[in-house]
This record gives sequence, C-alpha cells and structure tokens, in this order.
Amino acid sequence: MPYTLVTGLVLPDQFIDNVLASPQSVLASEKYERLEAVFAGAGDTLSAALAALLASGTDLVAATSEALAYMDRCLDAGFRPGMGHVLPDRLFWAEPEDDEDDEDPDAPQDFALPPHDTRH
Repeated sequence: MPYTLVTGLVLPDQFIDNVLASPQSVLASEKYERLEAVFAGAGDTLSAALAALLASGTDLVAATSEALAYMDRCLDAGFRPGMGHVLPDRLFWAEPEDDEDDEDPDAPQDFALPPHDTRH
C-alpha cells in the first residue's frame, strides 16, 4: 500500500503540520512550532532518520513520529556556518547540557581549555 508524508503545511499561529496518509486515511499528524530560519538539509535529515528507523523494524507511524521529532530537534539546534542557510545539527544529542543553575559558586575554577565554540 502506498503512503505519503507531506511536510511543512503552514498552520495559523506559527505552526507547521506534517501528515502521513494513505489513499484511504490520515495515519498520523504531527504539529511543530515554526522556526524563523531558512534551512538546508532538513529533508535529507528527515528522510535519513525515517529510512533508518524503518530499516530497524520500527512501525511506520512510530518511525514517522520519531523521525519528525528528531528533525525538529536538529533544526532547533541548527547553526549557520557562514552567511547562508542554517544547517541542522544532527549531533545535538552529543553536546553537554547547560546546567548553569546546578553550578556551585564556591567550587574551584577549571582552567582547562574551554570546549570548542565551532560546530562542524
């Protein structure tokens, strides 16, 4: 049975809808907040994630939902390497969490080299 994933349907109030459908019905619909940037590689990120999840045996509806959530997080963490479009950060999950509230102000300072500021 053929399925179609339609992405980027503009909704009111700065939201985007993504719909997985068959000729007979809508199987899934995922709504995300619209990000104010122009991206390069968003479709590649989504299709690669979806293909990997399907190849590992994940159900189509669950794989679509997970791939869309992954793409949303990649776009949210995206970066602009120059003056062009924003690139998805597919390794957002590898970056350490920023826990500024948990830091002890009396703890000794670490004078090691800071982590890189450049994303690749």
